[in-house]
Amino acid sequence: VPASTESLCGLPTLLSALCLHADGLAAVRAAHPVRALTRLLTSSTHQRAVSGTVPALLGSGVDELLRHAPELREEGVSDLLACVRALAQERPAEAEDEAAAAEAE
Repeated sequence: VPASTESLCGLPTLLSALCLHADGLAAVRAAHPVRALTRLLTSSTHQRAVSGTVPALLGSGVDELLRHAPELREEGVSDLLACVRALAQERPAEAEDEAAAAEAE
């Protein structure tokens, strides 16, 4: 089943709601939700659903999640930084490939 924009944007709110109860918080922590969400952002499978304003909406939702569930904050921020680093490493290679292709034409 392909992911929809609406379902992706609702994930942080769902996670926040689960964190209201101690058992839910423990389950959410064990699932490493921010790591999973960052994988969605970088997945070619979900590229269509993660376009336009979706990254900003997800970012806003994750910000709220980490503020309301401080137990998730340290790992969540670490996962977000790892995602940014991975994206930064991919971009120079893509730019070089595009430049080489343009020169070949």
